[in-house]
Amino acid sequence: MTKDRTLKQKIRAVMAASGRTYGEAAAALEQRTVPDAGRRPPSGVPMAPDPLGQANSGELFTAPLMVVTMLPRGQAGLDAAQLIADACDYLISHEGWYRARAEVYGPKPTRETGMPPLSGHMPAMLLVQVSARRPWTAETLHAFLQDASSAILSALGRVRWVG
Repeated sequence: MTKDRTLKQKIRAVMAASGRTYGEAAAALEQRTVPDAGRRPPSGVPMAPDPLGQANSGELFTAPLMVVTMLPRGQAGLDAAQLIADACDYLISHEGWYRARAEVYGPKPTRETGMPPLSGHMPAMLLVQVSARRPWTAETLHAFLQDASSAILSALGRVRWVG
């Protein structure tokens, strides 16, 4: 799939969820994809040794994680994807914080939640691809998946829920 077609699908998803016009949805999507150079590491958490994974033969690894949850309808539900991506900028391990990156696709409607529908919410599925450069071993891979899962769950806890 070409990049242009993928972008159009993302714009149409924003249109469907928020009721915005194509131009408004494109502008909103562009604002969300501009990197935030001012984002800072978590305060009170020490930096891990080699937070960029450049020493000790660090290799880039990407883990696809599927998140199935209930999200509020409209813009608040769409904002959940950005909250998740932002939460994965710095992952926190027992050694301290290290850099990571996440691409979030969705939310897509689903019926696979295992929960009864909530008023004003929709069952949704998001694909979160979290990447980090680390010296990979079985232990660091396991810790990376736990760190990414913790970041995603904390982001979902900050979603603005409809009352």
